[in-house]
Amino acid sequence: MFLCSFMFVPVLIGVDFLFRNSSIIVFKVQGTTVALVTEVMAYRRNILPKVASDWIPFVGCILLILTSYLFEMLFIIPIIYPAGHTMTYVHFCALTFIVANILGNFLMLVLVDVSSTGMFLPTVLKPEWRYCYECEQNSPPRSHHCSLCNTCILRHDHHCPFTGGCIGHANVRYYVAFLFYVAVGALYANVMNVDYVVEELGGLTLANVFMMVLPFFAWIAGYCRGWALFVSFMTAASLAALLYDGFLLVYHAVLVAHGQTTHESARKNRLYDLGLGRNLEQVFGMNWKLAWLFPLVPSPLPGDGLEFQTRKLPMETSKTL
Repeated sequence: MFLCSFMFVPVLIGVDFLFRNSSIIVFKVQGTTVALVTEVMAYRRNILPKVASDWIPFVGCILLILTSYLFEMLFIIPIIYPAGHTMTYVHFCALTFIVANILGNFLMLVLVDVSSTGMFLPTVLKPEWRYCYECEQNSPPRSHHCSLCNTCILRHDHHCPFTGGCIGHANVRYYVAFLFYVAVGALYANVMNVDYVVEELGGLTLANVFMMVLPFFAWIAGYCRGWALFVSFMTAASLAALLYDGFLLVYHAVLVAHGQTTHESARKNRLYDLGLGRNLEQVFGMNWKLAWLFPLVPSPLPGDGLEFQTRKLPMETSKTL
């Protein structure tokens, strides 16, 4: 499946696709080879986690997002505001917008293919390229082979167990936006829930704080049961999500601002730092000022993941060798 940047996409009969990258599609029409230059985005055929260790965080992340949304909409907001109150609709729209962004960016994270599989790669090793013995192909700059995904990832940042895949060239935008809206949603939930949770648990005592922060241990110790346990769990989950996700958001926001991946940050490599504005373009695309508002906002990336502009050298045009 491909997402093209042109307005009209003809239906081609008898077409055999030969290869693709982010700027060119080569296919055959009735025996004639045709090259179409365009902006494309490749999608994964299998979006489920490839390794067993990713399944728990993957499923848990989705369930927690949906459960938190229903908890706020069905229990918290009706308690705070009477039926038909204007603020009920305001909070409904705000929460729905936040959750739509969280799930939309999560979906794009698992859908977008960030590997070099199927791309037209040079057969001769170019400067700064490496040969990947696992994939048995030349690997472009900033790419790394992921042992869990078992493929080379373009502009590899890290493997994310919550999405069951890697964060790389084409989906860093969705990862940062996902972190941002999860942080907003977690902060929203903590602010909305505090009065209800304190009242439901019987006041702000040391034992109740213990229940809110460590509900599992409070359940083992016999401090809470039933609905109080569920409320304590939702509170702890919201607080943990805010702290953990907030840390990741700040960390990756700094990386984006400096034009770095986690690998380059560890090695203090600032070779690809082009300045704040152009660094944002490298991640969020040419329409970076609006791209963070919703995952479906079109914002083509300036590169194809094979060649990158550096501080010293202009961007080289990809060449077929």
